[in-house]
Amino acid sequence: MKKMKLQHCGGLRVNKMKKNKVIILLVGILFIVLIANFIKGKMVSQWAKISGYYYIDMNKKIANESYGDGAFLHGFDANGIAMVEYYNGATFEDNEVFFLDQKFRVLGNRVFRRGDVKKWVFEGKDYFICIEGNNLQILDSNMTEVATVENFNSSYEITANPIFGDCEGLIAIRDIENEKYGFMSIDGEIVIEPRFLQVQAFSSDDVAVVMDENIKYGVIDKSGKYIIEPRFYSIGNFSHGLALAQEQENGEARIIDLKGNIVSENLYRYDGSYEMTNMFEERLARVQDYNTGLYGAIDEEGKEVIPPSYKDMGLFANGYAYIEDENGKYGFIDEENKIVVPCQYDCISNFSVDGVAPVMVGDLWGYIRTDNTWFLKPQFQRAYSYQNGYAIVWLREGQSVDRYENKNEN
Repeated sequence: MKKMKLQHCGGLRVNKMKKNKVIILLVGILFIVLIANFIKGKMVSQWAKISGYYYIDMNKKIANESYGDGAFLHGFDANGIAMVEYYNGATFEDNEVFFLDQKFRVLGNRVFRRGDVKKWVFEGKDYFICIEGNNLQILDSNMTEVATVENFNSSYEITANPIFGDCEGLIAIRDIENEKYGFMSIDGEIVIEPRFLQVQAFSSDDVAVVMDENIKYGVIDKSGKYIIEPRFYSIGNFSHGLALAQEQENGEARIIDLKGNIVSENLYRYDGSYEMTNMFEERLARVQDYNTGLYGAIDEEGKEVIPPSYKDMGLFANGYAYIEDENGKYGFIDEENKIVVPCQYDCISNFSVDGVAPVMVGDLWGYIRTDNTWFLKPQFQRAYSYQNGYAIVWLREGQSVDRYENKNEN
């Protein structure tokens, strides 16, 4: 029998035919894997095909194909749902929106008019409340119908979204005829008849701030009963049993409890942001001194634990709050008022639970870690905080994410 000719290479005897078969097999396997990933939708271009907003994951990779010019992306909530919105040049209510899961599938393959759909969080689960003709539909997170209220749109309308976060609020509604507000349950039942001139969403303390006919604010529970009679000019959302309340227009504000008692004589400034978010997102809450205009923080007993001394200050998120110094530069402090990131950035946003925050240097945004080393070097025209695994950035056509980092350079 004729022996197969062997080839000598670098001192090793290699069977050339066997080697070629192995290479062909590996190429075939790789091709099959690539095709499989493509079919599953996992192959995503790592450069922007057109200019626009994109999600990037914690591996610093582009996670989705472009949704087109004019699309604005919203962050993923705790249940893994995000909204994509198209500005169409008309009113905000006329924008088109759809919702994504974290595999970037469009929920229910449905597109809505912005004014006809609200995303709601009830008992930790996402729901969608939408107008269908003259009826109101309540859908679960899979866009499956939970309840329908027939002829709802002839008598009522849905008002603003609840505060962001995992709250168990009832749905605020407005009576079209008497122009007053009440609340509806998630199954479509009106549980608090419309009798208020204004309402805020139910907060994480299961109470809502409402305005009576004397243009005074009080607080109700889920049965509609007053727990604080209307006597304030304004009240922020309650959380951890405390809220900021103002007794007269342009006057100073104090911290009150759920009985309406003043818990601290310290005077603070009041603005509308307290009506849009929980006062306490974590252990400490931001406050602004009434006389100096400087920012500090209080604890859950209403005590000042960080004296007002900062030109600007963010809400505490994942143990950190951004601050602005007298030179207009931004950094971060922790809950002990220790500066963990020096004030050296031109703009800044919150740290995510993953310990990454967007910062701006000059005209470009990047991301830093809590030790002030770069996670992503400045390269984005716009960038937003990571939420549940994804951040939103603006990429130019043809731009990819530069994942290089030098931890010693910052």
